[in-house]
Amino acid sequence: MYGADVPQNVSIAPSAFAIAIADTLIALLAGIAIFPIVFANGLAPSAGPGLIFNTLPLAFGQMPYGHFFATIFFLILIFAAFTSATSLLEPTVSWFIEKHGWSRKAATLCTGFL
Repeated sequence: MYGADVPQNVSIAPSAFAIAIADTLIALLAGIAIFPIVFANGLAPSAGPGLIFNTLPLAFGQMPYGHFFATIFFLILIFAAFTSATSLLEPTVSWFIEKHGWSRKAATLCTGFL
């Protein structure tokens, strides 16, 4: 969906490749950080995304200034969730703009409210 807003002079294929590589590297780094904590504390590695709420509080609790870093981390996590949710609205917003001639602001407010 975001590809529709990319300037004409930007090639989509290299951009998509760079995003895929960056996303994979971040996921691997997260796994390298989270799974040792999971196994060290006897947690179930099959818990999925919920592991973030089990393992990271344990890790932050053992760090100096852990409460500060935990607050920053979870604020960033909220921001990531919000931006992901926003991207889910974009197809509907675009549809209202293209098919019904709504302004972006009206389409976003209506879609977000619904």
